[in-house]
Amino acid sequence: MVGINFQNIASNDVLVSSKLTEMSKDGWELFAVTSGVESDAGKDAGKVIFIKRY
Repeated sequence: MVGINFQNIASNDVLVSSKLTEMSKDGWELFAVTSGVESDAGKDAGKVIFIKRY
């Protein structure tokens, strides 16, 4: 069985936040964040994709 690794999601979030903070200190400016979730939503909706665009 395969499931969502929430620890991996949390650690990736920390890494991205750290990188965005670092880039902000270097003068970069974040002007848009788009997120989304895609799922087949069928009977066995176990396939989900989480998307975040910066």
